[in-house]
Amino acid sequence: MLRSLQLRRPTHLDVLADLIPGASRQELHALARAGTEMVLPAGRVLMEEGEWGREAYLILEGHVDVAICGSVVARLGTGEIVGELAIIDPRRPRMATVRADDTVRVLVFDMRSYRSVYDLPGLAPTMTPVARYLQAA
Repeated sequence: MLRSLQLRRPTHLDVLADLIPGASRQELHALARAGTEMVLPAGRVLMEEGEWGREAYLILEGHVDVAICGSVVARLGTGEIVGELAIIDPRRPRMATVRADDTVRVLVFDMRSYRSVYDLPGLAPTMTPVARYLQAA
């Protein structure tokens, strides 16, 4: 008798482990707890170019389109982050408009939740270079 295969939906931890392979299971749990999961419908605007933001989004499932001056310049998906500059340098407005291309599941981080995990040893090697790069830009 053949058994049917069940495809498992990626969990927070699956996506985070792929994104930050050096982090311990405990650090990945802390990161997952720091964010807030949201499911956004296709067409929903996550952020608008020129507006001030206070959160970043880690895409757990689905795709978003990134547009600058009305032109789509990128399509991002699972494991990618958008809006991180808002929590690293809140003095800058959003540089792009980001819209859900299909139903998107995201983990949302504000400045406080980001800072609560920023210094964890397994996460710092990933988060610190990103912060430095963005601040230099």
